[in-house]
Amino acid sequence: MESIKEFGKIIAVNDHFVRIEVQPAEQECHRCAMASLCFSGQENKKRIDLERKQLSFLPKVGQRVELQFNKVLEYSFLVYLLPLLFFLLGLFISSMILKLSNELLIFASAMLGLGVGFFVLRLVNNSVSKNGLKIELKLVGED
Repeated sequence: MESIKEFGKIIAVNDHFVRIEVQPAEQECHRCAMASLCFSGQENKKRIDLERKQLSFLPKVGQRVELQFNKVLEYSFLVYLLPLLFFLLGLFISSMILKLSNELLIFASAMLGLGVGFFVLRLVNNSVSKNGLKIELKLVGED
């Protein structure tokens, strides 16, 4: 699956962390209707803090970098598809396997499946939060 790439500039470095200010991708952002929400002014810049031990180079303030988010698309699919699949599974089990004829009970079973889907999604989210989202950082240049 394709990863998401953004460009940024290192604005602060300390012993443990590197702060990167993400630059708007000019071509992609101008085509997007939501661009004004992502970058709505100088005070509202996206910033990311990364641990220095994740980096494969010595970071310096002013360096331009490429950020690559490898699992974002997979997690996006999970967020949308997992609850839907559990909803449909609840619908299928109640109508086909249990042979329920009352539409209210079928709907309640589908909603129960949706709830289970959100619970499973919460477990996945907790796992991702503990492990952190993997971001690859490549040095592009210096200012």
